[in-house]
Amino acid sequence: DVPAEAIALAAGTPAFIYSASEIRDRYRRLTTALKDCPVRVHYSLKANANRAILALLRELGSGVDVVSGGELARALAAGFRGSDIVQGGVGKTATELREAVQAGVKLINVESRDELVLLDSIARELGAVAPVGLRVNPEVVVPNAHEYIATGERGHKFGIPHVDALAVAREAIGLGHVQLVALDMHVGSQLTTLDPYRDGLARLKALALQIRAAGADLKYLDIGGG
Repeated sequence: DVPAEAIALAAGTPAFIYSASEIRDRYRRLTTALKDCPVRVHYSLKANANRAILALLRELGSGVDVVSGGELARALAAGFRGSDIVQGGVGKTATELREAVQAGVKLINVESRDELVLLDSIARELGAVAPVGLRVNPEVVVPNAHEYIATGERGHKFGIPHVDALAVAREAIGLGHVQLVALDMHVGSQLTTLDPYRDGLARLKALALQIRAAGADLKYLDIGGG
């Protein structure tokens, strides 16, 4: 209810204007819808890493999801603790993985076996055990606005192929400086149906049961955004 003209006169133009009341409303609608689930919302900084928005979401109780070292630094600067932060993203550098371990993030979602092995070596150097999730491509049908923003179908380059996930999980269980605690998926952006989530979660659940039987103490399913 603030006139745009008043903001322009006070702040100058051009200016980006965000509605704190709208953010609060959307966050509360989402968390209310999920109130019967043992769940925590993690806001993705790649959507908008504005410092004021981050501070507002922290006050509301949100965690955050980061995909770069810069986003990790922004999250920490906005007052989030390591335990509030999930690190994802493709092509993570050794420096970014090291910074995440040092920050004590809640979870590092790895995209490949090679990244898993690299993370284990970095954690060993630091004398730490890194909490890790495996990003699995659930290989489901993802109808959305454009094929380039669908990321969970067979053949997509993101994540560990579903057929390889159990073998990678077994390798993670045998490593000394990572602890496999999660499975992760991200089926795409601008989805207009829940079906890819239902189908993807069904495949993740079946995989989780196999991985638990193999000896991992899984605690989380990270179901992505979009």
